[in-house]
Amino acid sequence: MTKNKINFEIIPIFDQSADSRIWHDFTEIELKCDSEKYNYHVDDTDRCRIYKSHMYDWMHYKNNMSFAAYSGEQMVGFATAYKEKSGMYLRNLYVNPSFNGMGIGHQLLDKTEKASALVSDLMELVSLNGAVTFYESHGYTNFDNRTMNKKLPESVIGVVPVFKWYKSLRAQIKLDVDNSLLIHNKNQPIFVYVAPGREIVGVAVRTTENKDVIWTSNKNGKEMACFYENQLLKALSKIR
Repeated sequence: MTKNKINFEIIPIFDQSADSRIWHDFTEIELKCDSEKYNYHVDDTDRCRIYKSHMYDWMHYKNNMSFAAYSGEQMVGFATAYKEKSGMYLRNLYVNPSFNGMGIGHQLLDKTEKASALVSDLMELVSLNGAVTFYESHGYTNFDNRTMNKKLPESVIGVVPVFKWYKSLRAQIKLDVDNSLLIHNKNQPIFVYVAPGREIVGVAVRTTENKDVIWTSNKNGKEMACFYENQLLKALSKIR
C-alpha cells in the first residue's frame, strides 16, 4: 500500500525545550522503531530505561544539539548529537515507521550535519544493522564494525541554528556584533547566516530577556530576518 505523503518541517530543539514532553516524544518514537522495525518486544521497563537515557544525555552531555520533525503538532522523527574532542557524535536518529519513505530521516541528518559543520569537520556514529545502507548513501564509511564516520562539508551556505556559541565561530563573523551579548546568551536560540567560505554575515539571537537582536549585511538582511522570525517562533513553540 502506498503511503500518503505528509507535510512536515524540521525544527531545532534548543536547551529550553529539554523537558518531559520532548523526552517522552523521543522515547515513544524510539520504542516504535524497536518494536516495528526490529521486532523487539518492548515493555514499561524499556520505556523507563530509554526515557531516562534521553534525559541523562541532555542533562550531562555538554554541547547538545537536536532537531525534530513535526507534522502539525506531532513529532514524527528526531536526531540528537553532541560535540566531542574528535568531532561531532550522532547519538540518535529515529523516524516513526509509519512515516518512513518520506525523506524525513534524510532531512534530519542533513540539518544535523549542517549545524555540526559550523564547529567540526567530522561526524561519527554507531549504526544499527538495518541503517548502515542509509548512512552509506549519505557518504558515511565503516571503520570499526558498525562505527561510521564522514568528513563534513567545508562550506555551509544559508541560515543555520547555533546550539552553543563557540569561540571558533567568532573568527567567522564578518559583522560588527556585540560579542559580550552573544556570550551572555550563548545558550539561547541563535541563528547565523553563512556565506561561501564559512563567513558569517548574519547573526540573530533571542536574549534571556526575550528580546530579538539581529546583525546582518544589507544583502542578506531581509532573508535573514524572515527566516529567523519563522524558525524562532517554531522553535519557541516547543518550549514549555
